[in-house]
Amino acid sequence: MAGRRPGRHRVLQRAVGHLPKGEAFFIESVKAFREGTPERLANEIRAFVKQEINHTREHVAFNRRVVDAGYDVRALEDHVDQALALTKDKPKIANLASTMALEHFTAIIAQQLLANPRHLENADAESRDLWRWHAMEEIEHKGVALTPGTLLPGAGAAGSAGRSSRW
Repeated sequence: MAGRRPGRHRVLQRAVGHLPKGEAFFIESVKAFREGTPERLANEIRAFVKQEINHTREHVAFNRRVVDAGYDVRALEDHVDQALALTKDKPKIANLASTMALEHFTAIIAQQLLANPRHLENADAESRDLWRWHAMEEIEHKGVALTPGTLLPGAGAAGSAGRSSRW
């Protein structure tokens, strides 16, 4: 046990409290821009939504385990509610931009989680499997949240002025 850092897994346990509500926000942010997208992107958006719904289901179950293990996540949940409330009346493009940034950041963390086994060395097998599965899926679909932004006005030749009406 010498040299181990038992607190690392606790950080991941706390971080997971953000995920279900955050994933719902990501879904709605991306779905707001699916109308009129090329068929390939529309299919990727559908797959993204399905993955995020699966992530939400798994993280709700994981969160129950965290609470059952004695962690108080109410303050964290309140913080997430307050942060999401700030987005309520924002333009759809602002929510998509937030989603793009957070999905990119999440994919960076996911890559590090997979590249360095130390991050999960103190996790139980079920938690380790959940984190690895989620990390692989985050890396797989990060581009879906980024692509709609490249199709917006001013984003290059693929931009469409008609999309600005959805902002």
